[in-house]
Amino acid sequence: MTERVIIDPHLHFFALNEGNYHWLKSENPPFWNDKSLIQRDFSSDDLYLDARFKLKGFVHIEAGFDNHYPCRELEYLSQSIKHIAYRAIAYLDITQPTGDFKKALANLTHYTTLAGIRDITEGEDATRLLAPNVASNLTLLASHNLIFEAQFELAQTPICHQLVQYCKTIPNLKCVINHAGLVTQETFDAWQANLAIITTVPNIWLKVSGFEMADRGYQAVWLQNIVDTLLLHFSANRLMFASNFPLCLFSKSYLKVWQDYQALSLLADTWQAMSHDTALHLYQLI
Repeated sequence: MTERVIIDPHLHFFALNEGNYHWLKSENPPFWNDKSLIQRDFSSDDLYLDARFKLKGFVHIEAGFDNHYPCRELEYLSQSIKHIAYRAIAYLDITQPTGDFKKALANLTHYTTLAGIRDITEGEDATRLLAPNVASNLTLLASHNLIFEAQFELAQTPICHQLVQYCKTIPNLKCVINHAGLVTQETFDAWQANLAIITTVPNIWLKVSGFEMADRGYQAVWLQNIVDTLLLHFSANRLMFASNFPLCLFSKSYLKVWQDYQALSLLADTWQAMSHDTALHLYQLI
């Protein structure tokens, strides 16, 4: 049996007694009826794989540990993750005044594991990406060679155009769209049309992950359709498979996520790039 070495560029760990995790509390949104599945601590010890896979490293994405003091999450990671390579994406408000953004970013950059920031802008919050301070903050982020993780519905055409404009005017910015742009069956046509827009700039990457957020029972045929469509617009060196652990547990185990990716009909070089090489180079996981 051939062992496949993988890098997971999108997962989360929880330490409920140490962090705030406002969104994980039952009394706060999102009001998922299966939220109890993830209302516990998760660490690298929970990343169960079999002999077919070897996890070489991962990227930890901010999970609302403490949005007032995001350095606390980076400190927690530095104390709790041992014996495996990782990089971290921290929370930072992309709309705040640039002076405040600069100070907050300076605090985060004390941590050598920092790879970039995320500020979730799903649904109506996507209009925050149109805020007047975003361009200057992204320029500052790029000057530190840090990544902006964009999480919004790619079917939102005006936001898509604005993101492309940022990437054109800030050519050294690295932007990663999370969760395949949150595509659904209903938004597939608009999503596909907007893929053609974002592929025109070379500094946007995209993660294949998070399908359980829209459909707990999503099927392999849907995953294959999404990947096939992405590969019509992007080369494999701009695409990455990721787990969204532990939220993937809403649909399947960590192992099953990677088994399903392995089962896709893909060329070997394409699978290698999407499961390892793209993340290795983008996040500088060495």
